[in-house]
Amino acid sequence: MAPCAFPKQRRLRKRQQFLHTQANGQKWRSGCLLGLATPNSLGFCRLGLTVTKKVGNAVARNQIRRQLRELFRKNNRAKKLPLDLVLVTFPNPSKKAPSPAALQEDFLRLVSKIRVSA
Repeated sequence: MAPCAFPKQRRLRKRQQFLHTQANGQKWRSGCLLGLATPNSLGFCRLGLTVTKKVGNAVARNQIRRQLRELFRKNNRAKKLPLDLVLVTFPNPSKKAPSPAALQEDFLRLVSKIRVSA
């Protein structure tokens, strides 16, 4: 496995997993991101992404997903948390997609909030 891979075992893939995390998870907000997390017994973090249609067209939403996956891949502190993590992205107040710099800042702030409370 490549060091920057994002294997299936690291992802939330089924609707039931997303719904469980959304219903039972603890919530944190950071800028344009909402993080929902529930503990898991796997010893590593699984990530699920939700980007609403309010953020932009399909191209913008896919770019945001790719950016968030890359941030998660590169952040060792996030990968080591034994949680199921769902990130929900919202548009900024000007109804535009968040910039990559804003996404990175919000993601890092959210991970530090989750680490403190986990």
